[in-house]
Parts: sequence; structure tokens; C-alpha cells
Amino acid sequence: MGSDSVTAFVRYKNGPAGILVSVGYNDSHFECEVICAHGSLRFSEYSAKFVKVDKGGKWEDVPFDDLPSPMHHEWKGFVEAIQQDLEPPACGE
Repeated sequence: MGSDSVTAFVRYKNGPAGILVSVGYNDSHFECEVICAHGSLRFSEYSAKFVKVDKGGKWEDVPFDDLPSPMHHEWKGFVEAIQQDLEPPACGE
């Protein structure tokens, strides 16, 4: 079983900083957590879809509409580029 993971230090435009941790596995399990000074956000868009927020050590579920598949916007942009004779949003290089 393979996996992909990333940890990044993020400095937001308005000054505060945070840490982003993203982990994905071959079995379609994916979670991402954004850790900030005044709270954290955790989400997954695969088998166990959820959005949670943490303020003060307790994770709370955040209601959300079911999102389209992860590739939805990429394919939509590609179709629009063909239909409107535009440069695709992702050049493919």
C-alpha cells in the first residue's frame, strides 16, 4: 500500500501563519488538517466525507453540501476550453 503526504507552513496574506497536513492512501482514504493559532479545520472528501472545526480541543462537525468529484472542476474547465476555443486552465506540461 502506498501513500502520499505533505506538511506545509502557510503564511496567509493578512499575516497569520498555519500548518497544513495532508495524507492520502491507495485505499481512497484522504484527510487534510489546517492548524492555526485560534483553531483547526479537518476535512475529507472521499469515503468518509466530513468537515470538522476545532476550537478549544473539541472537534465539531460542520454541515456541508456534498461536493462533486475531485476532478469535476478540472474536466469542466477542459470542456469549456474546447467549446469556447480557449487555453485550458491547466496546460498539461
